[in-house]
Amino acid sequence: AEKDKYEKESSFCILCGLCVRYCAEVKKKHAIGFVDRGIRREIAFIPELAATECWKCKECFPLCPTEYLQAAYVLIEALGPSTLEFRSDSRDK
Repeated sequence: AEKDKYEKESSFCILCGLCVRYCAEVKKKHAIGFVDRGIRREIAFIPELAATECWKCKECFPLCPTEYLQAAYVLIEALGPSTLEFRSDSRDK
């Protein structure tokens, strides 16, 4: 799938899988993936991995044709501080 192939709309994920493939195949981190099947299928950050990997990488964000990924990450970070609390303190350095 190519990023420019899809219409840009930030309100929903079109399930193109660019972020999932990039994280798994290029970065080898597997911090984001598909959950569920069929019409319930969606993209989700894997909390244990995303908390330590995503905040310092975020290389998949520009790949997202709808910018949904950025919004989802910001929401998860805002609503789930306990999920992301074990980040390294070196983030601010």
